[in-house]
Amino acid sequence: MKIGSHQRTYLFPFILLLLLAFIVSILLPRFRVEGQKESKVSWYGGEFHGRLAASGGSYNMLVFTAAHCTRPLGSRLRITNLGNNRSVIVRVTDRGPYQVNRSGRVVRPLTPHPLREVDLSYWAARRLGILRSGLAEARIEYLAK
Repeated sequence: MKIGSHQRTYLFPFILLLLLAFIVSILLPRFRVEGQKESKVSWYGGEFHGRLAASGGSYNMLVFTAAHCTRPLGSRLRITNLGNNRSVIVRVTDRGPYQVNRSGRVVRPLTPHPLREVDLSYWAARRLGILRSGLAEARIEYLAK
């Protein structure tokens, strides 16, 4: 069976698309899971936007970042909202969440929050669908390259 010129015009873009998808799948970073935990996650946003983060950079609420008390800065976490099964990979750029007293001040010495493991950026919280509730039960996977 011979392929006509009309069929050839559709075949070339299809092959090109397959080749591009293959190349992208090779270049995307792959992570292995070092450990996981189920805990509540929360988010922080506007009032901290532009402030200095523990990593030395400024906090940007419009990127996929998170605050964690003990994980190394720059490490990555996969957060999966157990309520809707949405997930996102974030980079740890800050420290927290910490306990606050009734007046809203952080308890000194810095004490990790007993119920929440991670504070997410606004953008990550939006992707997970927790903006309105502010809290969600989530699976936290510690990723390594």
